[in-house]
Amino acid sequence: MTKKLRFTILILFIFFGNVKSQIDKNSPLFLELKKQDSLFFERGFNGCDMAYMEKTVSGDLKFYHDKGGFQDKKIFLERMKENICSNPNQKPIRKVLENTLEVFPLYNNGVLYGAIQSGDHQFYIREKNKSDVLGGQARFTTVWTKEGSNWMMRDILSYDHGAPSAPKIADNLKKLMQDNHIPTVGLGIIENGKLTEIKVYGKLNEKTSAAYNSLFNVASLTKPVTAITVLRLVSLGKWN
Repeated sequence: MTKKLRFTILILFIFFGNVKSQIDKNSPLFLELKKQDSLFFERGFNGCDMAYMEKTVSGDLKFYHDKGGFQDKKIFLERMKENICSNPNQKPIRKVLENTLEVFPLYNNGVLYGAIQSGDHQFYIREKNKSDVLGGQARFTTVWTKEGSNWMMRDILSYDHGAPSAPKIADNLKKLMQDNHIPTVGLGIIENGKLTEIKVYGKLNEKTSAAYNSLFNVASLTKPVTAITVLRLVSLGKWN
């Protein structure tokens, strides 16, 4: 190894070795952006305060959604009205998973001009007099910039949308059962074509809790299950 190459590696090691991956979660900047994120989603997304959203997102907003495509500020606000705030009887609600939040400061010649915030959040459906029902989960990355004394959302990435993990669905079954007066539910979790977990919630009667091997009367449900099974076998070429 030449002296020049060794010197270059040493410089890179010194430089990158002193870069922190993210700021401390008790730092003023982290707490400030955590507050800004909470305010935006509580007042804007959850509360549908369109005036607040209008003044919080930058005029140059760029919003990238892995399902809904690219949106500028105009389209972003229009879709909020149409898709999130149009039906108060079944209102989408966003809740951040606080332990996933990370903040990375952005400096220009030593002066803080913005920050990158990332994390995971979950989406629920809220109906009157019912518990919120978990429906999905995604990751987000937000670029915040300082405009005077205000923090503004400038770039947003919303991605990796999908169903919440099975344990989180299971946790919400009890609320669903209570809201809809369902005495017993059996849940089978299938991963990669294999039954990996069985859970049963509720009681068979006032004194007896339902066991994992409880038998249920399925009535006419055998018909669609059989039909789907047959169609699946035909589509795979295993049944003529």
